[in-house]
Amino acid sequence: MSTLGLDICLVLALAGMLFVSCTPLLSWGPEGGVGVWLVAIPPLIFFFFALLGVLIRGRFDWIPGGKATGLVMLIGLTIALGAGMLAAFENSGPFTNRLLALSPYVMIACCAIVLHGWAARTGAVAATAMLGAGSLFGWGLAVQGALNRAAIESQQADLRAEQAIAVSSENSARDLAEFHSMPVDAPLSRVLPFQFSSNDAVQRECLDRIAHWPDLDGELIQLLDKGSDGADWAARYIAGGLDSPSARLAPAFGRYLDRGLERWRTDLIYGKDYAAKWEPDLQPYFRAARRIQEAGGDLRPHLKPWYDLLIQIPGLRAMARDIRQPQ
Repeated sequence: MSTLGLDICLVLALAGMLFVSCTPLLSWGPEGGVGVWLVAIPPLIFFFFALLGVLIRGRFDWIPGGKATGLVMLIGLTIALGAGMLAAFENSGPFTNRLLALSPYVMIACCAIVLHGWAARTGAVAATAMLGAGSLFGWGLAVQGALNRAAIESQQADLRAEQAIAVSSENSARDLAEFHSMPVDAPLSRVLPFQFSSNDAVQRECLDRIAHWPDLDGELIQLLDKGSDGADWAARYIAGGLDSPSARLAPAFGRYLDRGLERWRTDLIYGKDYAAKWEPDLQPYFRAARRIQEAGGDLRPHLKPWYDLLIQIPGLRAMARDIRQPQ
């Protein structure tokens, strides 16, 4: 870019900065100058390109590090100029805020001095030193902003962790009270949900109680055939809680797979772009099926339609390959 082009960028940056400084004096509606900060973007862009042109023309080559140092200085100055413009939007405030609002004018003037080499070598060196100080200030603001952001995120993470612990403790206490309030003859469908309790003691007691359930396979078969929420809890228990599933469960579980396929088909076909989020809900079907087949049950006719559906859906093809069984 020619010297004239860089001068035009500096003039436009100066004009934009003057307008920014005048914005606090203008009249706005009851909500104030909503979006007025956008007027700071053009002068910031003009200043950036002007300073980039000065850098490319080698005006900072005499500084140790040459253009690399100049590039670092360019970034810091852009940050500092943005901070100065934000300060200029305030019509009042402490002395330091008013001083910061004047800094963009100093930076634009120093850039012009360095570009033209006014005031001989001494003036250019002094202007470069002032630009360097402005750059250090800008980088300081960036580091401070990053540290503040990290501190806020750390506080938010700690707060979320504390909330999660509080919720877990509350759920744990509620599960303990509900589990111990159940009558001895409570149906299996009411006991099964506690296998996933956040309270480890309740979880152990629940699994032990189910393991000693009279005719457990028969009860699981009845739940699988009912097709209610109890069927889903039974499937989850077979998938992970049951020590040794029996092949006796295969016919009822096959019917459960068929009903599940019809229940999921529409959602999976029409929501295939985000169907992968449902994988955790689908996994119990196939973990339980795998365990029943390992015990000697044959669920291949029921798994084949699942495979044909899932293999068409991006994000679930790996699951389809996992459940595929030799015909």
